Amino acid sequence: MFRSNFTCYLTPVAGTDVYGQNTFGLRRRESCAIVKLIDESVHSSVRADSTATRGHADEFENIAKILLTKNSAVGIDSKIEIQGQTLLVTKVHRRVGLDGQVDHIEVDCDLWA
Repeated sequence: MFRSNFTCYLTPVAGTDVYGQNTFGLRRRESCAIVKLIDESVHSSVRADSTATRGHADEFENIAKILLTKNSAVGIDSKIEIQGQTLLVTKVHRRVGLDGQVDHIEVDCDLWA
């Protein structure tokens, strides 16, 4: 059973402009629950320079898993603002209870660039 413990702001994608860039709709206040919100820096496999120094860059990753209410207007490429961070929705999964009804929506997010 889903119980929200945070408030976030969701900005769903409304369409695209003439250049193919996403345009966003109205910013909405949503009830949500944070499952995972991790900031980490990992080594990338791409060399940081063109010399043979074997140097590698540190790549910042933000991994988040958030639960939203079943009637949320979230979709892929939507923006979520939570705890001072702006996130980009990359996966949307509607979770179903034992009775076959949608209980909540689980989203995976990356850092908004």
